[in-house]
Amino acid sequence: LFKLSAVLCLAIAGGLGWYASQQVNLARALQENLDVANNRAILAELEAVTAQQAARESSQRADILAAEDLVMILLESQPAAPDARGRAYWSDGLGIVLTLMGLPPVPPGRTYHLWFVPATNPVSGGSLSLDDAGRIAATVHAPDGVTAPVPMAITLEPDGAGVAPIGEVYFLGRPN
Repeated sequence: LFKLSAVLCLAIAGGLGWYASQQVNLARALQENLDVANNRAILAELEAVTAQQAARESSQRADILAAEDLVMILLESQPAAPDARGRAYWSDGLGIVLTLMGLPPVPPGRTYHLWFVPATNPVSGGSLSLDDAGRIAATVHAPDGVTAPVPMAITLEPDGAGVAPIGEVYFLGRPN
């Protein structure tokens, strides 16, 4: 009877050990599933924020393009990019929409840069991001002190530059 009780206790202990092992494996699998679900939720949240930002930018561009005070500036390509095309749509009250296409890829350590050229010295309008198709679509605002459409230029500058244009000119444009 003692041997039978011992065998029965060992069998029960083995069964409980196996059951505990299965529960640990199940808990690990559930934790992995939870981690994957959390990562997907974070990714979805980032995609939603990106989509909301794109929608705001599209709405802002539409407002500028529909503005009553809109001035179109043809940006003429220069020898650095003879087949490129560009335009700026300037609303004093709402901002400026830039559309540039046909630009060559940016070499490492360089960036396209917008310049406003009032009667005095050029004023930086900031760096511009080129997409994989060689296009720039940006909404910008005239810097402080630039209150009406002025000539504009797009240059290729070293990263971090921005006090005065020193790089090659890709576009020049004047308001009509």
